[in-house]
Amino acid sequence: MAQNSDAASAEPVPGDTQAQIDEKLAWVDGVNGSAGHELEGPYLRELLRQKLSGEITGDDYVRLGMEHLRRERLRHHDDQAGQADQ
Repeated sequence: MAQNSDAASAEPVPGDTQAQIDEKLAWVDGVNGSAGHELEGPYLRELLRQKLSGEITGDDYVRLGMEHLRRERLRHHDDQAGQADQ
């Protein structure tokens, strides 16, 4: 993959090898890290890998990621409410 500093560096390209997809993941990690962010959780990382490999669309990536985060937030809220009841 050619070195590029724009978002196109992380777009799926038909026929990308696993090494190219891994390089794109590393690029995204670097961009996020330079902004003080980190993509945590195996599910979200797997969604990103699927998006970068072209297995899912960007729209699916956003939708599935947001659904996951909402479920996690609700579960966290339920856990805290349960602890308060004890």
